[in-house]
Amino acid sequence: MRIKVKAFDKKQTFYRNLLAGHFHKDLIRVILEESGYEVYPYGYESFLTPLKIKFERGETKHTEISKKIRSTPDLLVYNPENTTVELLEVKSTRWDWTDNVLITALPKYQKYWRYSILAMVLPAGHFFYAQYVNKLKPRADNVFDLKKEFEWFEDMFTRVHLDTLYSYKRQIIDFWNRQRERYEPLSTNLERFNLHSLIQQLAQSSIDELFLEQNKRNLMSRKAFDKAIKMLIDDKKIIEEEGKIQLVS
Repeated sequence: MRIKVKAFDKKQTFYRNLLAGHFHKDLIRVILEESGYEVYPYGYESFLTPLKIKFERGETKHTEISKKIRSTPDLLVYNPENTTVELLEVKSTRWDWTDNVLITALPKYQKYWRYSILAMVLPAGHFFYAQYVNKLKPRADNVFDLKKEFEWFEDMFTRVHLDTLYSYKRQIIDFWNRQRERYEPLSTNLERFNLHSLIQQLAQSSIDELFLEQNKRNLMSRKAFDKAIKMLIDDKKIIEEEGKIQLVS
């Protein structure tokens, strides 16, 4: 029996893209609220979904007003600690790399919401990145290197702890249907070997320096990192002397 498979139409594609967008936006919202921020929906799709569908179908005229509405940031974030308010746009991608990341909507953000913050969430590198829109240099191809041109999310929203981000890493891995063993530092001996390789490349580095470099390559909590280091010391693969880590010769 042959099963007929119907291709997604534009409306179905819209809802699937909407699901991905909402998942990562809600994830960021939970992280911020857990960290003590007050977060409010701001994007028009939060309460104007029928209008968003009309935009996607091309049923509205491309006026300056409609363009500005379509590019409205997702969230308004209030920091009760210093009473600052930020507008935050959340974007996600399934790509497994942090360089050459295409951000097609950036020109609209730079035109209409240049003082907002753009957050990028993806299953690669540090997983969570952010930058002020007005600090991103405009370019024709709209391709960016997140490691070089963005900040770590917790450096932009300083009440967010690295371990909090790490605790939600698995949700991103699972959402994009990635193999956990590839991303979770303590799940296999292979990941311990990768840390061992990092130490080979950065001989005579301190624990903090190694931790910083590790997080550029793959998001990892300090607890998980310290546990991995201890495992390597116990296995007599590395030693710590005067605050520096080196391989056992």
